[in-house]
Amino acid sequence: MPKEREVFGYIYRIYHPKILQLGHDGQPIQPCYVGKTEESIKKRFMGHKRDAEKVLGSSGGGDGKLHAIMWANKPESFKIEELTVAYSPEELSQKESEFIKRYDSIQQGWNKITASSSKTKRGQKVSIILAGENLNFDSNAHLCRQLNIGASSLTHWLKKGLSISDAVKNALEGKEKDKIKKDQVIKVYKRNYSSINEVARDKKINKLNLSAGLIRKRIKEGHSPEDALRKPKEKGITSITVTLANSQTLTFNNVAEAHEKLTELKLINAKYQTVVAYLNKGYTPEQAFGIEKRPWELKYQKLDDLVAKEGYQYVGEKNPYAEPVVVDHEKSIYPSIKDFAKAYGLSYDTVADRIKKGISITQILKKSGHI
Repeated sequence: MPKEREVFGYIYRIYHPKILQLGHDGQPIQPCYVGKTEESIKKRFMGHKRDAEKVLGSSGGGDGKLHAIMWANKPESFKIEELTVAYSPEELSQKESEFIKRYDSIQQGWNKITASSSKTKRGQKVSIILAGENLNFDSNAHLCRQLNIGASSLTHWLKKGLSISDAVKNALEGKEKDKIKKDQVIKVYKRNYSSINEVARDKKINKLNLSAGLIRKRIKEGHSPEDALRKPKEKGITSITVTLANSQTLTFNNVAEAHEKLTELKLINAKYQTVVAYLNKGYTPEQAFGIEKRPWELKYQKLDDLVAKEGYQYVGEKNPYAEPVVVDHEKSIYPSIKDFAKAYGLSYDTVADRIKKGISITQILKKSGHI
C-alpha cells in the first residue's frame, strides 16, 4: 500500500451561528474569518479566544477585526469549522487564499488582510540568534513550543516584515508584558480588577463610557483610577434628548444617564451596548432606545399584519440582520433563510441561491417534496 501523505496544515473558518448580515447583493450571509494553521484547529481556536479576551473593541493587527467581534459577542459563543487540509506550505497558503475569496471574508467578513505566503517547509531547520546565542529548531511550530510563545504572535511580527530573530524577540517581550499585566491588580472603589480593560468594561463604575486608553492615559498622568473615571471626556459630555411615546421630552447629560433613568422608569428594556451601537449607526435617540421602531423593524410591518389579521406566527425572534421567510401553506414566518432551511432539512446554500434567482418559497418546497 502507498504511504499515506502527512498533513502539513489546516484551513478553517470561524463564525457565529447567530450573526448574519446583508451581503452586497442584499441577501443575508453569515460573515466569517478564514485562517490557516499547522497546529490542531482546536489549539488554534483556543489562541483566537485568548487574544479576543485581551481586546476592548480594538481592530488593530492582522486578526484584530475578528478578535474585536469575538470580544463583543463572547468568544465562547463562536464556532470553528475545518474547511480542508494541505500537504505543503505552498498548498496551505494557496488554499487559504482560495477560501478567503470563496467566502469573501475580507469585504464581507472578518479577515483584515490577504493570505500570507509561507516559505518554511516541514523538516526545514529554523535558525535564530537570541541573546547572542545561535539556536536551531526543526520548524516555526517547534520553535514556538520550545520557547513557549504563541504561533499567532510570531506570525504577527513576521507579517510586519521582521526577521525571524527579531520576530521571536518581540513575541517574547510581548509575552513578558502580558505576564506583568496579569500579575498586577488594579484596585478601584475597593474592588480588584486584573486590567484597565476590565475596569472599562464595568459599566457600574465606568458610567461615562470612557475608553480603556483614555483611563490608562489619565492614570499615567497621575490621576487615581476613581478620578480618571469621574472626569468627563475632554470634548465634553454631549447631552441627549429623548421624546417618549406620550410626547413628553426628557433631556439627559449623556447616554449612560439616559439609559439608567429610562430603565429605572421601565420605559425601555434595551441593553446599553445596543443603544450605543444604534446611535453610532445614526439612529435617532428614540429608535436607539427602542421607543420607536428601528429601520430594520419596518420590514416587519406587513408581516405583523399577517400575524394580527390572518393567524400567521413567527417561528423564532425577529432578526435585524436577515430577511424573514414566509411559508404561506403553514402560516409561519421564519426569521431568516438559515432558520427556514434548517426547519425543512434543506441546504442553506441551495435555498439562498434559489431565492436569489427569484424562485418562490412554495416552488422550493414543491421541488424538495415537502408540499
